[in-house]
Amino acid sequence: MSTVLFIIPCLTNQLPKSWESEIASTPLEPIYDRFLHSSTAHKTNHFTLRDALTEYLQLPDNIAWARCGLNASGIRMRSNNWFKLSLLTKIGVTSLRGHMVQKMAEDFANDFAFAEDSIVTAQGDWFISLKKYNNVTSTPIWRARPKDIEPASYGLNGPDAAYWQEQFNHAHEWLKTYSYNRLRLRQKYDPIVDFWPWGNGEKHEFKSDIEYSAIFSDNAIVRGVGNSAGMSFFPLRNSTADFSQMVHNHPNICVVDDRLISKVSDNDLLGWLDSRSQIANMLLAPALTAVDQGLITNVIIDTVNGEKYLYNKKFKFVLLRPKFTYSYLS
Repeated sequence: MSTVLFIIPCLTNQLPKSWESEIASTPLEPIYDRFLHSSTAHKTNHFTLRDALTEYLQLPDNIAWARCGLNASGIRMRSNNWFKLSLLTKIGVTSLRGHMVQKMAEDFANDFAFAEDSIVTAQGDWFISLKKYNNVTSTPIWRARPKDIEPASYGLNGPDAAYWQEQFNHAHEWLKTYSYNRLRLRQKYDPIVDFWPWGNGEKHEFKSDIEYSAIFSDNAIVRGVGNSAGMSFFPLRNSTADFSQMVHNHPNICVVDDRLISKVSDNDLLGWLDSRSQIANMLLAPALTAVDQGLITNVIIDTVNGEKYLYNKKFKFVLLRPKFTYSYLS
């Protein structure tokens, strides 16, 4: 039996309340309707991306997420003492293009000496060395929901936590007058209001007994964690060019597509709707075709909203057609 698993956060959950009427009046893409028409819905305990990754990839505790991301980006490090800096709007985590993050990191380092030892990848992942202040534990961004984020603590604990909390409280004030935020406001995007430092840990290499052989994602940290768990890892943007070959080489595939997260955090409804269409037509459609052709057995979508949907060619008599259940932030 072969399976393609899609993990797609913010497809149905953590959406702004102001989007509710527009989403309700915008028809789902036909491929989603086709998928749901022949699917069965199952309850899960996955309400964050970390929940889903932990179960499907059998992840241990205290992973060095940042180092995994650096390695997947082609940057080899011996130390686990790195933070991944995530950018927050008032709704949640967002992402920027690499050159924008590089400019922000340069401006930031000019005002904060502790940030001089930073690495920004071409994809816009920003990493910062803990240097000697490394006796601290952090909270992965996927475990921090907007209502749980407390800027004064930043999810940090340990003897050196106070040092980092002081630095990032100053950084919070710095963002209030940062010129790029004025540009974001003119472009109708929510401003960046804070940083979330996370990703240092102990476990960088670990072996898991998992059924998936390959992971596809544009998120370097997700690819890196998959690699550490013993999976082959690939960027998502080129993964569906030849779907049948991909399935032949990797019979059980995990696809993590987190592009919708930044659309929600930027309060970009049109961008979210467009990205939802791209996922349907570029990823889901080839997967369902592969099922119809007998290349794979199952397609699963985990919405990270307490539900997953299973599609295969087995005969079903469905009295109640499954549908996506949306959840909105107040």
